[in-house]
Amino acid sequence: MGTITSYETAKGRRYRVRYRKPDRTETQKRGFTTTREAKLYLSMVTVSKSKGEYIDPVASRVPVRMFADSWLRSKQPPMSKPSYYMTLERAWKNHVAPVWADREIWSIRRSEVQD
Repeated sequence: MGTITSYETAKGRRYRVRYRKPDRTETQKRGFTTTREAKLYLSMVTVSKSKGEYIDPVASRVPVRMFADSWLRSKQPPMSKPSYYMTLERAWKNHVAPVWADREIWSIRRSEVQD
C-alpha cells in the first residue's frame, strides 16, 4: 500500500504517491496531475511488488553492464564449471555486450529483447 497526497505548485494542484519498496525503504513519485493517474501508478507499483517484478526507478538508470559484471562474477568457478563460465563470458562479449551493455535498464522494452 501507499498514500496519495496533494500539494500546490505554480501550475496548480499536483499529487504525490508515497510507498515502500521491497527493501522496506520509503520512496515517492511526484507530479501527477490527477488523482486517477496517481492511483494507477500506485496500483502498478503494488502489483509489480507482489509479482516480484518491481525495479527501483533509481536502479533502472544504470547500464546493463553493471548488472552483467556482477552476474558473471557470481557464475565464476567454483560456482560453475570453467567450461560453462567460458561459454557465458564469450556469449556476453560477442553477442550481448555490443547491443545491450551501454543501455540503461529503463530504456529496454520487452519486444526488443524478444527480437
